[in-house]
Amino acid sequence: VLLDWELVSISDEEGNPIPHASELEKSARASLLQFIKRILKDAFGEENVFEHPPVMGCEDFSEYLKTTKGIYFRAGARTVEEDGTVFPTHNSGFRLNEKGLPYGVMAILEVILAFIEMEAEK
Repeated sequence: VLLDWELVSISDEEGNPIPHASELEKSARASLLQFIKRILKDAFGEENVFEHPPVMGCEDFSEYLKTTKGIYFRAGARTVEEDGTVFPTHNSGFRLNEKGLPYGVMAILEVILAFIEMEAEK
């Protein structure tokens, strides 16, 4: 499970940082990340959950994170070709390894169940 976190700086054309979250919001999001990382590491093992460096992409999920709590994570489901080639998503050569799908579902369920349990304890 790769954890992509939205706490990266955004810059304008001149390289000036654009503030999009207060320090308090960043702290709350960092706490949420740690909570979810612990849930996933407990479920899948320490060695199978790690943070992925930020990448430029065409995903709009970060827009949701400007208004609500959330996290974006990837469940490994890529196929490595016999010659070692790995095609990225949105590429005509990409083939989904369907064996990874149950792990993605399990990850989502682990997080949901942890939040339900946390709410029940209040």
